[in-house]
Amino acid sequence: MNILIVVETYFVARILRERLEELGYSEIMLATSAPEAVQHLRVTSIDLIIVDAEWLKPGIDIHAFLTSIRKSDEVKSIPILMCSSKNKTEDVKMALNAGASSYLLKPYNEEALKEHLDGIFGVEELEIPEETEAAA
Repeated sequence: MNILIVVETYFVARILRERLEELGYSEIMLATSAPEAVQHLRVTSIDLIIVDAEWLKPGIDIHAFLTSIRKSDEVKSIPILMCSSKNKTEDVKMALNAGASSYLLKPYNEEALKEHLDGIFGVEELEIPEETEAAA
């Protein structure tokens, strides 16, 4: 599974990459600008895009970025996980309307990241029945 992380700083990307690797994902690419992200999308088969909402420099609208890449036929069906510290309902709605598939509130832990990824890919946790003690 190819995952593209779109984030401005390598520090944030490294943390996210480590969390993804701990969850078993290994094909992880990094883009530190909108043009670099678009270039990855043109030449590589991507299964998931993770966008850190605070990654874009001032003056660049994250929602415009999402809307613009969603116009491409190649990107329409790729799930996009938006990570952001903005917790207002309007922010979440705006991100989802712009094309995000899921919205993960920062700061988050590995468990929250896993829940969102499982939700995106339709993975359900199996309930393991408790063992019953056999009568002696």
